[in-house]
Amino acid sequence: MNLQTKGKDLVTIAKEFQRIRETQKDYLVPTARLEAKENGTLHFLNGSDHEFKPTNWAFGQMATYADVPKAYADRLRSENARLMADNLNHGFQKHAIDSQKAGKAETRMLRTIDGNLRGFVSSRFQPFDGYDMANTIFPIAMDNGLSPRQMEITEKRFYARFVSEQLVGEVKKGDVVRYGFMASTSDVGAGSAQIEGFFERLACLNGLIVGHTFRRFHVGKDQGSDRIEEFFSEKTRALTVQAIASQMHDVVASGLTKEVFQRELAKLQAAANNAITNFDLPEVVELAMRATSITGEDTKNSLLAALATGNEGAGLTQWGLVNAFTRVGRDTPDFDRAVDLERAGSTILELNPSQWQRLAA
Repeated sequence: MNLQTKGKDLVTIAKEFQRIRETQKDYLVPTARLEAKENGTLHFLNGSDHEFKPTNWAFGQMATYADVPKAYADRLRSENARLMADNLNHGFQKHAIDSQKAGKAETRMLRTIDGNLRGFVSSRFQPFDGYDMANTIFPIAMDNGLSPRQMEITEKRFYARFVSEQLVGEVKKGDVVRYGFMASTSDVGAGSAQIEGFFERLACLNGLIVGHTFRRFHVGKDQGSDRIEEFFSEKTRALTVQAIASQMHDVVASGLTKEVFQRELAKLQAAANNAITNFDLPEVVELAMRATSITGEDTKNSLLAALATGNEGAGLTQWGLVNAFTRVGRDTPDFDRAVDLERAGSTILELNPSQWQRLAA
């Protein structure tokens, strides 16, 4: 299937990776040398002045590290930039003083690109970036006869989806799905590198993520010191890729068997036969959102509308409710949020019988 039918095309992704690799720089900086500025940038001196504007994600990481509550930090960022900088600097200095008392230097890794701070992470962060994931996973997918379906690069993560033309089946007559996997990783500390099972429903091209099959956290040896250093990650990246490529190959091969596919398909088929008998659909949606930790009034309204329309024949069933989440995910422009909704669909799918009865009966 042409990748351009959904997500970014291969050429666009390749160009983005090339730009990132040519312009990214990583620095290991003692916390005592960091200074948040009133203009919203993060500053340190190392021979010359270095100043970076944080992305929304990196700003949240800085606030969390400095023990500034996120909601308060977001408000101060727009209402009182000077006080925001003071709060961050106070937190930085507290970490520096505490680490000095413990006899070690507190250091952060600053991941930068084009004058922007994209990640504010631990000095133990072990890069396994989107570029590394792509170079690792594409040959594995091809070896297993899968076609690329969708790729996205967001502020926080890289995602690549692949599907099989052989692992295809019906949830019910005429309702066809095909199976594959989604690989994802984060350059900036937004979760682990992972491979997850993935269903695509052909009737609507909704995607459903069906559980973690591989997970590796970006944690390595502490690289903290009392000096500012530019971090050259090529060696680390090469060693990391080499160490996990064979693991990923085994995981994909073992997860894409007919036996695994039939087992996962059977869950969808069972869900299609689990009727929703509670016709107070707003209550059903509220309970489902509570079960999945999905929030938002707009999301609630969209879920209710999707469930009420029957989701291309999925009906008022557990399968229909799963597809309500994945449909809202498909229509969500924020891809990270879309993935959260697709995983929420899997949570609904995995409810045990008593949990399902409490929600749907």
